[in-house]
Parts: sequence; C-alpha cells; structure tokens
Amino acid sequence: TTTADAAGDVLEERPVELGETAVREALRHFAGEMAQVPPAYSAVHVGGRRAYEMARAGIPVEVPARTVRIDALELLRWTPESVLVRVACSAGTYIRSLAVDLGRALDVPANLAFLLRTRAGAAGIAEADRLTDPVWRPIPPGEFLRHLPAIAIDEAEAAALRQGKPIREANAVDEPVRAMLDEELVAVVRAEQGAFWPKTVLAV
Repeated sequence: TTTADAAGDVLEERPVELGETAVREALRHFAGEMAQVPPAYSAVHVGGRRAYEMARAGIPVEVPARTVRIDALELLRWTPESVLVRVACSAGTYIRSLAVDLGRALDVPANLAFLLRTRAGAAGIAEADRLTDPVWRPIPPGEFLRHLPAIAIDEAEAAALRQGKPIREANAVDEPVRAMLDEELVAVVRAEQGAFWPKTVLAV
C-alpha cells in the first residue's frame, strides 16, 4: 500500500501462498544490522520537511536509508496469506518497512496489518497501568532508561549539563548515555563533536 499499512491505498494485490519454511528462511536474513528505508509516510525529515507532509501533498519523496538493528525475530503464527512475528529491534526501526521488505524477500506484495508494542526500552506492557486504574504508580524517569549505558559525573559536570553545556572528551557512540551524579539521573547525553552534549536534562 502507499503507507505500508492497512490504511493506505492498495498498490498491488494478488493471491499468495506463503510456505512456512520459506518464511522462516526469509526471516533469518533480517537479523543484525541492516540498511532500512523508512516509509514515505513517516516523520523522518527530508530536505527540512516531514516526509509524510510531502507524501500527502503528492510530492515525490525519497527517504534516505538508515542503519537499524534487528535483535530477534520470532515467527509466532503463519498462514498461507499472513504471518505474525515478534520483533526486538533498535530505536528508529520501522516495522512497516520490515513488513514490506519481508514481502520483497518472499516475492509477494506485503504491508503491516497489525502492530502491538510490548516494550520500549526498559518499560514493558506487563508493568503498564491501565487508564481505568484508580491509582497510577509514579515511576521515576530513570527507570525507563536503565537499559542505556551510564557515565558517572561530578557536581561541576552536573552544573554544566544543567546549563546546556558539554562535558569531557568522548568518543562517538551510537546510543544515548545516562549522566549519573551518584544515584541521581541528571541528563541523557550524546557523544558529538568530541564531547558529551546534553539532549534531555532531568535534574535541575
């Protein structure tokens, strides 16, 4: 479809009969790091504009590929016309694109029909409160970020981060890092231009 999910206009439709062995074999090729092209209907910036804004306006948009990581793929259910897969992946991975790419690997047209996010970082659906629950449990922001690597900082570095300033020399890393003052999460930082720059300051 135009949007790579069930909401878009159909681009191609034909009968398919997926074999379980072929599906399992195709899934094996999507493990690890790979280049993935996000859908045209996505929030990715292209030339200073959101890709979906251009797509909705009928403007042709070429979204550049980005490196994503698939940590695990598990085939949960299979029929000759559909598959249900559990995916563990890096941030920035588009499951719609994964569905389309899996279809290409199987030489069939495909789109995403259903998506349920069961975990984001350290926060899992099993620990979630329902909107109808009378009392919600307050959860410190650091609990959701404990899966990220951490660096220990001192008072002077904490003060610098609170002012939006970079701290210490740093080698480039692909993921955000927690800046910890003892047991307190001060900020989430990224290694850029040879230093750790604050991206989100949580302690003021």
